[in-house]
Amino acid sequence: MTTETHSDRATRARPGLLMCAALAGGVAMSGTASAKVTNSGADAMLQAVTFVLTGSDVGDVRLIDPATCTYDVPIVGSTNTMRYHLNNVDIRRSTVVGYHNALNDQWTQVELRGPSVIYEFIQDGRSMSQTSQSSMRLGTAEFERVKRAWSYIYSHGCRYSASPF
Repeated sequence: MTTETHSDRATRARPGLLMCAALAGGVAMSGTASAKVTNSGADAMLQAVTFVLTGSDVGDVRLIDPATCTYDVPIVGSTNTMRYHLNNVDIRRSTVVGYHNALNDQWTQVELRGPSVIYEFIQDGRSMSQTSQSSMRLGTAEFERVKRAWSYIYSHGCRYSASPF
């Protein structure tokens, strides 16, 4: 996952692969990274997923299928949900970018891409749309923490897809 920071003056931090840099300390990059989630690690995993999908430590994120690393995020005030298939994310084509502007507004933009379905809109229990890319604007200035949470997810249970190019 490429990571950058941007400001209203288009200043850029040094880009690099998030997973390569973040996982270099403990997990080798070999096409897929996986580890079993233990009971004690399940809470930390859900906390990390909640943070990267909502930008908050508090959220109603539900694990749907641990084998495929699929999570639902209910849409507040409706029965609809956003479903994320994290095992389908290609980290080499996905980005995490921190932004701030002259008004000192700060946020983190996450662009997920993959070879198959990453995001689904679920309405009344049925998939209404599917896409192999997703863009999320997280209302958090904790850009570095978002990067660490993504690294945690892919070193503690989820696998990622790797494009051959």
